[in-house]
Amino acid sequence: MTLRHWLIGVGTLAALSTLLVALLVELPSRRGDPVTHLPAAIGRNVRAGGGGATALEGIEVHGHWVLKVRNPDGTLAAFRELDNALEPTGAETLARLLGGERSLGFWEVRLEPSVGGESICDNPVCVITESENTSEGPLYATASHNLSVTRSGSEVVLEGSTTASRDGEVAVVTTMVGTCEATVSRTNSCLGDGVAFTKTRLEGPEALINGQTLSVTVTISFL
Repeated sequence: MTLRHWLIGVGTLAALSTLLVALLVELPSRRGDPVTHLPAAIGRNVRAGGGGATALEGIEVHGHWVLKVRNPDGTLAAFRELDNALEPTGAETLARLLGGERSLGFWEVRLEPSVGGESICDNPVCVITESENTSEGPLYATASHNLSVTRSGSEVVLEGSTTASRDGEVAVVTTMVGTCEATVSRTNSCLGDGVAFTKTRLEGPEALINGQTLSVTVTISFL
């Protein structure tokens, strides 16, 4: 690898680091116990030196989900932890934000059953989104608007919940992020153009019965 190529790679990583820090600073801080994460690497550079190749750590996205199912009396019925994976559309969104083409919109968590399975809400996909998101359409008619988005150090934490309106299951969980025109902020009622940021299929669907509540915590960190 030539010196020119190495300098370009370092400059790109530095710019992406600056963007991610800027995005995180805009979010309110959150105190809490640290959560162990497993990395989903975006990329890594290798520089050849006199003593052989040296690995240069690139920016990585670490994701972790915690799912809790509670009965109407508040007792815990089920608990799951799993790791997520960055979607290609999520990586593209980071690049578009970095390039100044778009600004950050609203976050969502989406819950889907397996193929042929029953949804836990009156839509094929259940949505948990931020209270300020006033998007309209069939999906949002049954959406829960209690998703909080906070920052804790280098982590972005999404927390929200939904109550099953029917017996069903959750097999696929997705984080969605909206983007707006570069000159428009979310405070100007930009609803954004949501794309999948991370997506995970559970190892076996989680069954819920009518009246049970599913709480979701998604921790996304950039290191």
